[in-house]
Amino acid sequence: MQRRLLSRRQVLATSGTLGATALAGCNALGGSDPSAIKEITKQMATLTVTLRSGDAATAVNFINPDGKPVTTKRISNGQTTVQLPLVQPGDLLPLRAGKYKVVAEKDNETVGEQPVNLTRSYKMVGTKVVNEISGTDFSTTKKVQYAADIAVQLKNTGDVPIKLDYLGATKGVPSPVAPPGKGGMGDTASHVRMNADQIPVNERDYIGAGQRVPFKTDDQTLVYYDMSMSEKIPWKKLKAKHCNGEKRTATLLIKGVRDSSPQRYSVSIQYGGKAIERDAIRTDWACAQASVTRFSRK
Repeated sequence: MQRRLLSRRQVLATSGTLGATALAGCNALGGSDPSAIKEITKQMATLTVTLRSGDAATAVNFINPDGKPVTTKRISNGQTTVQLPLVQPGDLLPLRAGKYKVVAEKDNETVGEQPVNLTRSYKMVGTKVVNEISGTDFSTTKKVQYAADIAVQLKNTGDVPIKLDYLGATKGVPSPVAPPGKGGMGDTASHVRMNADQIPVNERDYIGAGQRVPFKTDDQTLVYYDMSMSEKIPWKKLKAKHCNGEKRTATLLIKGVRDSSPQRYSVSIQYGGKAIERDAIRTDWACAQASVTRFSRK
């Protein structure tokens, strides 16, 4: 994947967009101590700090577990709410989990302080096969539909945004992708967010808190390529067996930017329909249909 460094202004603008659409089910963190801070609410990719009055503070600081400021927001007279992004200024990476705090100041004196515990977790909650229509069936010279990639739906079950780094099928598929860090395409395995046309490019790899987001492999992992077939299945055998109801168990690897190791899932795929020569020069083949029959965490 291509990573770009963004300005602080771009980071804050992006975070505002991520947080604006998920107010339902937010988590209030209001404390019992009298202070300038009335409550703090967790949202998709932001914290919203509500002050007790418009003149309660002149600045709000967001402090990380190491005691260093993540960001500081100056407050205009009469302002009672402040949004704090849950991404790092400068590189647009999600914050790590841990114990943070919000400190309100008035004329450089602390007038309120509240702890904020941020958790990080996510899981796969669904998967399916993605079909494409491309190329030409060699025997009919018509456009054909074929099983191409695997889609997964990921749910963010924590507080901080998840940025997807890797999605690949490493075993049990016609065209496996190397695991992260194992060479080949492993460090840059391509994936795409489905239905992403209306989503800003800088947000497409993100899963906000509470969100369910579908991604798919973008490597044609369910297609047999003649020049690189790892299983060396002859075309005649493929036509006779593989696309005639055969079931195979694939291994999916999913890795977020801050994961030390990827999550692993076992996915059972059933291939069906006729076998298709996907292009006229006979370099790759695919099944007309495929479906996921079950999946489980490994």
